[in-house]
Amino acid sequence: MPPCPFCNPAHVHLAESPHAIAIADAFPVARGHALIIPRRHVASIFDLSAPEQADIFSLLTRLRAQVQTS
Repeated sequence: MPPCPFCNPAHVHLAESPHAIAIADAFPVARGHALIIPRRHVASIFDLSAPEQADIFSLLTRLRAQVQTS
């Protein structure tokens, strides 16, 4: 399996939570465009547990608030 490009610590984290990190998109299409990446490697967000999914959506809400106030 090739190395995960998102596990590279060189990425600047915009925010993080116990189950995910958020990084700025390298090629943003809109102001505030970010990637939220689960810490656990899965093929789909639907493969995450309910608590992991809830944590990711909470992180999304926090990021949205950051973008709206900046």
